[in-house]
Formats: sequence, C-alpha cells, structure tokens
Amino acid sequence: MHKKNTNIKIDRLKRNKVFEMPALHYHNRYEIYYLLAGEIVYFIKDRIYHIQKGDVVLINANDLHKTSSVGQEDHERILIEFNREFLANYLANIDDLNPFSCFKQKNNLIKLNIEEQAWIESLLFNIIKENKKQKLGYNTAIKLLLLQLLISLNRYNEQLNQEITYLDKIHSTISDIARYLNKNFHEDITLNSLAERFSISSYHLSRTFKKTTGFNFVEFLNNVRIKEAQRLLRKTNLNITEISNKSGYNSLTHFGRIFKNNTGLSPSKYRKLEKYSN
Repeated sequence: MHKKNTNIKIDRLKRNKVFEMPALHYHNRYEIYYLLAGEIVYFIKDRIYHIQKGDVVLINANDLHKTSSVGQEDHERILIEFNREFLANYLANIDDLNPFSCFKQKNNLIKLNIEEQAWIESLLFNIIKENKKQKLGYNTAIKLLLLQLLISLNRYNEQLNQEITYLDKIHSTISDIARYLNKNFHEDITLNSLAERFSISSYHLSRTFKKTTGFNFVEFLNNVRIKEAQRLLRKTNLNITEISNKSGYNSLTHFGRIFKNNTGLSPSKYRKLEKYSN
C-alpha cells in the first residue's frame, strides 16, 4: 500500500448537471485547473472569467475563488492542487526561472490553441496516470512532470499580463466592485453605501452580484475580512480586539461569531493551533 501524498491533489471529474461550488473558498495551495470540455464561470479574487474548453486557470495560494456552470452544459475538468513543499527538493537547483511566478501575474487565464492543448493535456494525463498506477518512482515522476508543466505555463507570461476582456459590462462592473471590497474591507461598508458609490440601486446590485458570482455581497465581504483576520492572527501579535477592528468589524462578538462560522474555530483557538503547527 502506497502512502498518500498530502502535498498534492490530482483529480479528473466530469459533471453532467448544473454545478455551483457550494461556497467561496481559499486554501494555501497553488491550483491548476484545465477544462477538458464545456464552459464554466470562474470567479477569482476580484475578477470573473468565462472559461471554455482548452483553457488553463491558475490560482495563487490563498486567493478567494469559486466556480459555477454556464447554463445546462456538461463540463469536464482536471484539477491539480499542490503545496510549495511538494517541489521543495527541486527548487534549489532551478536558477533560470521561478516556477511559481505564473500564479502571480495580472490575470489567471491562459487560452491555448489546438497544438498547445495537446501538449498540456499530455502532461496532465501522464500526471494522472502516474498517480493512478503508482509504479516504482511515481512520486518523482509526478514532480518532474509538474515542473515541466509549470515551465510550459510560465512561457505564457505575455498572455498572463494582458488586460482582462470581460464577457459583458455586468462582469466588468461586478469585478470593479469586488476589487473595491478587496481593497477597502476594513471600512464600514453596507450594501446601500456600495450601491451609491457605483451608481446602482441596492436591489440591482444585490441581485446582480449573486447572479454573476454565485454568492451574495455579505458572504463575499465576510470572506475577505476573515481571510485578513487569519493573516493577522498568524503573522502579528495584535490582540483579538485590534484584529477585529483592522478586519472591518466594530463588534468583537460579531467578529467572533463570523470567524467561527467561516473557520470552525474561535480566533484565539485558531491562533493557538497555527502557532503550534509552525
């Protein structure tokens, strides 16, 4: 019996019904998403992408993201999530590129032509094959294939730094709003104040935000705030009240309730566990 490697997740999945990821989420892994068939909408951090067959989506560690279906169409995808530690032994010997730089560019989408799709798919299918058969040296084989995949994806640097072209004006507006919330989450923001800033009725904003991204305004804002609170709990010695205020919560009780709803832990227990694990 081979020991399961917890530093990487490799998954191929086909869905033949309308799908929506149940919640906006983030994780401390890098994610490579390849769409084999169909269409989906992908929300990442503060941008909306219309993903089609043969597209690659790159998600940086700890970026908020969520997928949902486009209409009734089936879709099939390959997903690879991995920690930096998975490639740790190889990184010291790489001196001509940063394999992770492709995750940190202006946009998250790479559109491949037919020839490029065939090459990327060959790498992905071989990773899946090695992971499934688990023959002698399979873990090393997966690491080498993943490095080759990352090298290939980094060569699309020019495409990753292009300005985003939105499907329509609604996607552009909602992305602008999400970008504003990511930057100003610490302020006292209400649906009405946000609607006034962007010259939209609060009803239309609420309805459009939910329809376009798959989650409501309050859910998104709380995710952004709790993500920042987690960072402050890990990286600083600020007390819980200070962290609550810096994260945009004036009420410590409300902050504690939302934090536990999102993470399953109280802020103090989260800090204790993080410090113990490090």
